[in-house]
Amino acid sequence: MPSVSRLLDLMGPAGLIVQALLASLGAIVGLLAFILMRRGARRLYFWRRDRRVLEARADWDAIVDGTIPPKAWVLSRMSREIVEGILLDRLEVAPPKECERLLECLRFSGLLDTRVHEARIWQGWQRQKALLALGRMRVPEAIPALTEGLDDDDEQCRIAATRGLGRLGLPRAGVPILERLSTGKLQVPSSLLLDALINNCRATPALVLTFLLKSVDTAKPLLARVLGEIATPDLDEDLLLLASDESPEVRAAAARALACAKPSLAVSILTRLVDDEEWFVRLRAMVALGELEDPRAIPVLLHGLCDRNRQVRIRSACGLSRLRDHLEDIICLALKTQDAYAIQELVSELERSGAIFELVMMLGDV
Repeated sequence: MPSVSRLLDLMGPAGLIVQALLASLGAIVGLLAFILMRRGARRLYFWRRDRRVLEARADWDAIVDGTIPPKAWVLSRMSREIVEGILLDRLEVAPPKECERLLECLRFSGLLDTRVHEARIWQGWQRQKALLALGRMRVPEAIPALTEGLDDDDEQCRIAATRGLGRLGLPRAGVPILERLSTGKLQVPSSLLLDALINNCRATPALVLTFLLKSVDTAKPLLARVLGEIATPDLDEDLLLLASDESPEVRAAAARALACAKPSLAVSILTRLVDDEEWFVRLRAMVALGELEDPRAIPVLLHGLCDRNRQVRIRSACGLSRLRDHLEDIICLALKTQDAYAIQELVSELERSGAIFELVMMLGDV
């Protein structure tokens, strides 16, 4: 009886077609077998993972307190990842007393040391993952490893390190960021830097000012904006220096800082900025004067009400409308300007804020 290969040879060109069909059928069967095996393996993996999660949840208090020794679950990669994930998720919402227990568990179990080691020896996405985990732990011991991550060539690692340092809320966690930013060596999104520095330096605005005064020109606007969010009244003389800076972005940030700090010299310093060449500096000065709600600023706000830029006029009118006890004098002074646009902006703002009704009632009582 002839063999299969002999029969295919006898079939000529049709035999080639049969061979191609058989090869395709074999490939399809092999692919289906691989898919089924992979699905079975993943189903088994998730079944084991779900079982470990249930076990970890059932023994959670014993795991956190150390009644169950860490070696019972740390040596298993799956169990370690499950416990660490639960710990980090719980740290996001736990009250302060519980946070202390969770952080202590991170320390004595070795999870913190493991992540610090991984953040120092790994590269690429593995290092990024370790840095993100360290940031979520929010412990001071992570500062050195996160600081090293700021110098990584991978932008995603630098972003993870910056975000991790920003979560700590400690001035010493902001120092590595300030050192690199002030010299132009840290390239990450400005919004991320802003949030990190505000969170870390809120209690020590003088620290930001120290680096601002010696930073490169490209970093000054960002540092000045950070200072504008956290400034305190004791920085009045330093803010006067920033209000005279060559950079308009720095001058605008100084005006924002004056509104936040509210020092005794705020009105005097802001008065110098209402005639600035840049419209957004004048705008920020008017916003700051309005937030101060100081009657001494009425002449300056009236001056801004006649500004050539409409946005400045709008913010000046907004600031004047806040001084409810002086509305009569403000209306009289605004009429004396004989500026139709200024009067229109003021009346529109009084209508929008509802102050026009108070003014009408006051005039009716008179």
